[in-house]
Amino acid sequence: LPRGGGGGPPPAGCATDVIDASLEVHVLLKGLIDLSREVARLQKEAAAVEGRLAKLQAKMAMPEYATKCKPQQQQEDAAKAQGCEGELAAIGRAIAQFEAAA
Repeated sequence: LPRGGGGGPPPAGCATDVIDASLEVHVLLKGLIDLSREVARLQKEAAAVEGRLAKLQAKMAMPEYATKCKPQQQQEDAAKAQGCEGELAAIGRAIAQFEAAA
């Protein structure tokens, strides 16, 4: 469902795959999968996104970043960081849904 255009939260027991900061896919899996395994998968995905975000933030925090990087690259990095934050928020919501449904 595109964010902002969907019809509210997905039903309990849906698996969520975060495509990017603006798109999530929900598939009803309650009763078909082990919810704890899905939580573990999402936690692993969150760790990967956190790693990407930390790398971007470290790059952007370097003293020479503002002077050596072109403005367009700075904007792209800021957008990537914002996208990672959006993905982490969506993954967090999905984990909470699965934990509540378990």
